[in-house]
Amino acid sequence: FKGLSALSPHQGGHIHFDNTDTSYHDGMSPIEYPPIYAVADGKILRVDKYFKVSNPNDGDHYKYDIELLIAKDGNKSVSFSYSIESMIDPGNESFYEPYILVEKGQKVKKGEIIAYMYLSPGYGIGAHIHFQINKDNKHMSPSIFNDDIVQSFHDKWDIFGQDSDGSTSNDLPPCIGYKISEEENPFDTGFKETL
Repeated sequence: FKGLSALSPHQGGHIHFDNTDTSYHDGMSPIEYPPIYAVADGKILRVDKYFKVSNPNDGDHYKYDIELLIAKDGNKSVSFSYSIESMIDPGNESFYEPYILVEKGQKVKKGEIIAYMYLSPGYGIGAHIHFQINKDNKHMSPSIFNDDIVQSFHDKWDIFGQDSDGSTSNDLPPCIGYKISEEENPFDTGFKETL
């Protein structure tokens, strides 16, 4: 999650997958694809099974989404949003349904598999899960992971571990939130260089 003060702000963390070697192919069962876990106990608020994403640089693709209610802050809902982006147009509105294991209103436990990440055969490193915290309908840094998990994310960032505006580029330090404004900080502790 690169905050509003970053060179290239982006309101979400990413986990990227590389299927260049076609380890995942269309003859596989959905349960053979990478599992996606509930990050906390909670209740499923929303499931989008086929949602168009328009990107002027990459063209249109379709994703599936899951939003998990994980807490309340007073009367405000705090949820963890998974935007599961295979970066393809499967041409079929029900294509992703076998990869989604939950439905709206369902209660889940931390660590429970809620979906699988479909990876198109031969597709490179663009497929990803985009994730953030939503609080009172505002996107916030998903900085809820322990130091070991944060370091594991950092170790795998490779080319995605940059904050760049095209002329200046900075390596991102191990964190989930970078240059987070007060409004993007889920802990209400003001601006943070890293979180």
